[in-house]
Amino acid sequence: MVISDQSGNSYSDPNCNCTANTLVIEHQDGTQTSYYHFPQNGVYPQYGDQVARGAKIGVVGNTGYSTGPHLHIQVNPVGDLQSEQFKFEVKLAAQGNVKGCYIPVQGEQLWSTN
Repeated sequence: MVISDQSGNSYSDPNCNCTANTLVIEHQDGTQTSYYHFPQNGVYPQYGDQVARGAKIGVVGNTGYSTGPHLHIQVNPVGDLQSEQFKFEVKLAAQGNVKGCYIPVQGEQLWSTN
């Protein structure tokens, strides 16, 4: 699924009835990853494109119900309504070390290197 034609923000304008620009990627194992809040025309893949690991998928935005520019990421497991943790490759703020397959802990400052 790709939605990239929205320009409004319903948090700052409750009458907007806006939705977030969205990208949903279906993975080989059947899980789906959803990304939200891209700016108008800020989603790079088109519907049906294959997306390789590390590919640029879009621009951080503020569409839909959003309090400020960010990227909302949601993993949708196959046949399971529970949330699932997923791992990042990150640079730890304090040490500047890069860690792969890392699950962040609350309050930790991180930079993505993906």
